[in-house]
Amino acid sequence: MRHLFSRRSSRSTVAPPSGRRRRLLLEPLEDRRLLAGLPYGASVNDTAEYMLGKVLVTPVFVESREGSGSDLYDWTATHINEVKEKIQRGMTWWEDTLAAITDKHSLEFVFDWTYADNPVDTEYEAITRKSTEYSNWVPQALTTMGVPTTGDLGADVRAFNNSQRMAQDTDWAFTMFVVNAEQDPDDRFAACTGGQGCFPQAFAFAGGLFLISPSTRPDSTFTHETGHIFWAYDEYPNSASYNDRRGYYDAQNTNAVDDNPNANFIQEPSIMSTGGSLTAAFNTHTSAASTLALIGWQDSDGDGVFDVLDVPHTLSGTGWIDSPSGMYRFVGSSSVQTLPNQNSSGLKNDITINKISRAEYRVDGGAWQTAGFYDEYQADLDLTFPVPIGDHSIEIRTIDDTSGVTSPVFVGSTSGMSTTTEPGLNGFAWNDVDGDGQHESGEVGLSGWTVQLVDIGGQPITMGGGVEPDDHPNQTGSAGDTLNTVNSAVTLSAIGSSVGRADVIARTSAQASTGTQAFFNYSSSSGSWSNGWSGTRQLRMDFTTPVSRVAIDAVGDGSGDTGR
Repeated sequence: MRHLFSRRSSRSTVAPPSGRRRRLLLEPLEDRRLLAGLPYGASVNDTAEYMLGKVLVTPVFVESREGSGSDLYDWTATHINEVKEKIQRGMTWWEDTLAAITDKHSLEFVFDWTYADNPVDTEYEAITRKSTEYSNWVPQALTTMGVPTTGDLGADVRAFNNSQRMAQDTDWAFTMFVVNAEQDPDDRFAACTGGQGCFPQAFAFAGGLFLISPSTRPDSTFTHETGHIFWAYDEYPNSASYNDRRGYYDAQNTNAVDDNPNANFIQEPSIMSTGGSLTAAFNTHTSAASTLALIGWQDSDGDGVFDVLDVPHTLSGTGWIDSPSGMYRFVGSSSVQTLPNQNSSGLKNDITINKISRAEYRVDGGAWQTAGFYDEYQADLDLTFPVPIGDHSIEIRTIDDTSGVTSPVFVGSTSGMSTTTEPGLNGFAWNDVDGDGQHESGEVGLSGWTVQLVDIGGQPITMGGGVEPDDHPNQTGSAGDTLNTVNSAVTLSAIGSSVGRADVIARTSAQASTGTQAFFNYSSSSGSWSNGWSGTRQLRMDFTTPVSRVAIDAVGDGSGDTGR
């Protein structure tokens, strides 16, 4: 666990990650690593975390292979076009519904029709089989498509979705497998006896994987199943529960019938219901607020920007009058920021599709004018623009052109150099020509200088510290033999409903990130020391004086471990 603290404001912080923790040490935090072409913060496996931005849909029309012994139905050109139109109308419903709610977001579904115009064959006539047999024919379809397979169907489709996303330059991507049912007597899969994953008609695998549908289903089926792709639940009887949660906000499925505690509950029209409720929702482009929250459409402050993207950019830098040219110059940087992902399913990565579209400036509170174009998640700024002669106020910001989200406004003046305030030490070096200690127009900045903070005796000042378990091996937890107060700058304590005492000790752990020791808490359930930390066993740090940065090494021992 690394703990980095430099001087700032808050005196207390709580760190509740699930996984292991290690030592505390002062060092600069690294910028978030970005994967080119993906939404900011997303991994290659985050293929549909919320329904905003640009979405690639790959419809795969499936039929039986001639000579396979199951060859009953063949796609016709007419039926291919009919189904393509239904899919498009089903996706347009989402676009139109969003447009009726807010103009602060965009949603665009684009299509790769390669495997619709050229149906993919397998050894199965899928519509005549039970729906659970998708695990047999979908891998065959992938092979026919030339998609590499590993035996892990979910991983294979997700990898395909990501490759499609990258090739088409979209934010998200998923696949539709549509089985030919034009001549099938009941337009359904073979009779199921019930159980997990047994559906007579369409079904989907949530979180950016794929949906499966008979070709004869209506437009609204493709709309409904796409809701699942972006984490929405079913809401009709004998399906998902009122108590279920997921999606970026971990929203609750409160429009569901099952387990609803309200004896007088009347379900709102919803695209995720069935029968009259679904039909009414489809016809009126509406759904319950809880339904829309599951796919990311939630606007808590009513400003038209959904919470997931309603996060300001960062902006830092320095501005001054460039004496030779008389132009105002600002040098700095700006970055998008993310809302913490609370999804109880999926990978929990904090993701945004906001961009630094432009940098803007204005003089004396006038109209905003564009100073530079970027279209990046992180942008280095070097802006130069004309200003009137004399003393004037200057304001600079960055903006996302779609959501309208901006950075905090930098405020400067033509009368001197101005800089944003950042955690830790702030300032700039300049040639103080008149020796008055004040920066004035015409006094140029100095580059390449090293600044060191020293005490009155000229000795470097240590601005941070840490707690290293390896320095206190195999503690017992007895009085005085804990990590709680080994560093006078910070007090450690274990908190949470599963913690039996506040003591934190160092003990040997195979999961230690460095050395052999890790932080341990006392588990109330087992009555023993544990190096497992979770939402009910948290490490708390209370600082003697304000700090600005905290760095932690956390080691997860399972694929589902996360730290926040």
